Amino acid sequence: MILVDRDQDVHVLCEAYTACQSGWGQLVVVNGGVACGKTELVRTFAEQAVNDGAMLLSATGSQAEQSLPFGLLRQLFRGVEPFRLPNLSAKSPGATADSASIDSDYAGMLDELCGDLVLLARRRPVVIVVDDIQFADKPSLRALLYLQRRLQTSRVLLVFAEWTLPNPTYDLFRSELVRPLQTVHLQLAPLSRAGITELLDRALGPEMAELLAEECHALSGGNPLLVKALVDDQRAVRHRSATPLTDGTMAVSQQFARAVVACVRRWGPLPFAVACGLGVLVGRPGGELLGDLLGLDPGDVQGAIEVLETSGLVKDGQLRHARVRGAVLDNLPASERAALHLRAALLLHRRDARAADIGVHLVAAEQLGTEVNGPWAVTVLREAAHDHLAHGRAEAAIPLLELAVRASADETERAEILSQLMQVEWAHRPSTAARHLKALEAAWLAGTLSQEDGFRLAKWLLWYGHMDRLREVLATGAAVACGATATAGNFDLAVAWFRSVCPQAGQGIARVPAQRPREVARSPLSTAVGLLDRLRSGGPREEIAAAATRVLGNAPLGEETLDVQMAALFTLFHVDADQQAEELCRAKLAEATGRNAATWRGLIGAVYALALLRRGDMSGAAREAQAAHGLFVPQGWGIGIGLPLAVRVGVATRTGKYEDASRLLRLPVPEAMFQSLFGLFYLYERGLFNLVLDQLHAAMADFARCGELLRGWNLDLQALIPWRLGAARTQLAVGNRQAARALVEEQLTNAPVGGGRTRGMHLRVLAAASPPERRLGLLTEAVELLTASGDQFELSGALRQLSQALEAQGDFGAARATGERAAQLARQSGAEWSAPDPLSIGTLDAVASVGRQLSAPVWQVSELSEAERRVAGLAAVGLTNREIGAKLYITVSTVEQHLTRVYRKLRVNRRTDLPADLDQYAPVGLQAAGSSAAERVQDRGRGR
Repeated sequence: MILVDRDQDVHVLCEAYTACQSGWGQLVVVNGGVACGKTELVRTFAEQAVNDGAMLLSATGSQAEQSLPFGLLRQLFRGVEPFRLPNLSAKSPGATADSASIDSDYAGMLDELCGDLVLLARRRPVVIVVDDIQFADKPSLRALLYLQRRLQTSRVLLVFAEWTLPNPTYDLFRSELVRPLQTVHLQLAPLSRAGITELLDRALGPEMAELLAEECHALSGGNPLLVKALVDDQRAVRHRSATPLTDGTMAVSQQFARAVVACVRRWGPLPFAVACGLGVLVGRPGGELLGDLLGLDPGDVQGAIEVLETSGLVKDGQLRHARVRGAVLDNLPASERAALHLRAALLLHRRDARAADIGVHLVAAEQLGTEVNGPWAVTVLREAAHDHLAHGRAEAAIPLLELAVRASADETERAEILSQLMQVEWAHRPSTAARHLKALEAAWLAGTLSQEDGFRLAKWLLWYGHMDRLREVLATGAAVACGATATAGNFDLAVAWFRSVCPQAGQGIARVPAQRPREVARSPLSTAVGLLDRLRSGGPREEIAAAATRVLGNAPLGEETLDVQMAALFTLFHVDADQQAEELCRAKLAEATGRNAATWRGLIGAVYALALLRRGDMSGAAREAQAAHGLFVPQGWGIGIGLPLAVRVGVATRTGKYEDASRLLRLPVPEAMFQSLFGLFYLYERGLFNLVLDQLHAAMADFARCGELLRGWNLDLQALIPWRLGAARTQLAVGNRQAARALVEEQLTNAPVGGGRTRGMHLRVLAAASPPERRLGLLTEAVELLTASGDQFELSGALRQLSQALEAQGDFGAARATGERAAQLARQSGAEWSAPDPLSIGTLDAVASVGRQLSAPVWQVSELSEAERRVAGLAAVGLTNREIGAKLYITVSTVEQHLTRVYRKLRVNRRTDLPADLDQYAPVGLQAAGSSAAERVQDRGRGR
């Protein structure tokens, strides 16, 4: 190790040497912690003294030789002329190891030794260096004191390097060293930041030194041995990576850990035991608790802490860094560590410590292989988990609840804890939470799961798409427990969450659960049910929007209220209060992000993306939808994956990225998703994509299925999912204006719609389906409404239609200005202006003149299930039943059953009669040649 930061210390030694040269014997005691640089300092000084002509006598104390009488003295003088040591032996009279004095024979021997030293010192100075003197044997210590008292007027310099280590025998010797006036006590301080920077500069270069000095100082505490180890770790990393480290972060590896262990082990068993105790009792300094943990006297513990502080390992009564703590504990066998943690938990429990502090030790003990059980431990673990959850630390609560489940001996209690664990994991780790479903189902069937937790189980089964298992849970009484009745074909649960995202599951609700443990949970459920009931019955949109806004403002985001938040946001969309929804989404998204709840963040983020899509902000919608979609793997999304996928497909379709949309639609989704509003968003956007690609059977099937499900749920949310508009556009695409107009007029006349945005969209379609003389007025009103709504994409489309209507009437100037404004808005929203608009008047007139026909009635195609469509799509591209089974991982018999139902529903006799555009359901690469998404759009634009 290069000697740095020791100029003043070297100066003190040099001054003592100068005084020694003048005939005044000197004693310098160099004191410091282990590995603080004492050896390097005295060695460097000794080399200088020898170079100056001094004679050097040196020895090093050792714990292994402490019981060897006169062992250190032999080191000093053996083989050095003219000294002749007599046969020193512990068996000689007056020279035993425990003797407190030196008899006359040995006094005479030491007098002779002093005389030899004085004679030698007259010719040249003599420097006697003893390192680690605290480990010297007792007779040698007494001999050194005898010599020191008689060499004060000779040119002899004694340099003793010692550790600050409690030792009764050595403390007695040290007290004698204080007396002489010619004694200098040199206390070595840890290396300063400047000294560390100099060391790093020499070893790694100036750039790395500046980057790493601060962290190196924090890790090492200025201990030179630890600094050297960190330097070695940096060199090792650079050697392995062959690239320079420039990010300002130190590599902390094996060398540092070994150096830490070497420091604490060299002190002996007591400091090491105390270091281990400090490693376990993080943040709890104090000798009494540490003494109880280790079974030691508090005074001994405090002395060991002071020793560790001198080495830089301890700061403010604690191990100075997590890396130091890790190195110490890793050197302790796992069984001993586990025992320490469990004992710490018991001690803290008896002292009424915080449950969170106790829980850390219980979890650590269990992870290290020690069984944790007992009612007190379960209670502590649950309280600790509750404390972490209350402060937004879900990741810390999960292992506590996992251990509580294993530690509990009560089946009912275990089921309750497991449900809480599932609840926390679903919000934060939805991809792994499903692992608890089987155990919860077993608890429900065994009767150990409460009614409230039975409701949650049903909700999670639905989320993960386990419809068959949900039926089983309901069949055993979950519907009754939730205050609902099961009707044929419907799974009725008395929960607003189901009614907001899966209306089919909540269609037959009889009443809200009458008994729930917390009144705060009952109120949001009633509120959400009331919101959806108001949507069914209609009413002033301003009142509905105000009610939804109050819900979002008054209900803090949480597992109990997430259903209410979703219902309220969907309500705002339904009444076209999009600006309010967007602002509230931003607030709720920030709240979910702050709580670090991935599921909440994903759901609210997807709704926010939907709000941006409805406003025509394509780049923002794409960003938020992709961020939400990527929070966890598809398995974690469950049926909720339909919402971010729908927005991403919608953005890709509107911006002309058809291959991206096609790729997204090929991603697997759970079948149960199509029994929820999430699936309906997906179906609607897939229908629009199919419409743009001229896949009219598929488009009409998607829109029709949306309508069928919504009507079946008695929840025709036309402003939220405007399926009639999609169906009307598809009818326009085949030239059937009468059918399109009937669909729009049915909506405008019989079903309540939202605000200006929804009405403006309807008027666009109605204008396209109306005679030329009616179009201008309808489109002018549509433009006014869409301008007020803020939806740039729909507004650009309306202006495009209006421009064509003006041109048809001969008002070319107004048509050109309107068209330029439409193009500008499309560019601002990020939409693809060159893509064919299915509502373009020129396109519609051309379609009407051709009189296109569909190869099969669209309402028949809409009756196909998702599984049947996939099979039919593969059959449409020519695959055999066996090949279809291999592609879809189903049996040939299942393929045959699906095809039988497909033929019956489509009223065809063989696969060659299947509609050609069913090939869109085939996997990527199996569609008809030349039918990529982009090519289909180009073909449609060319009128093919």
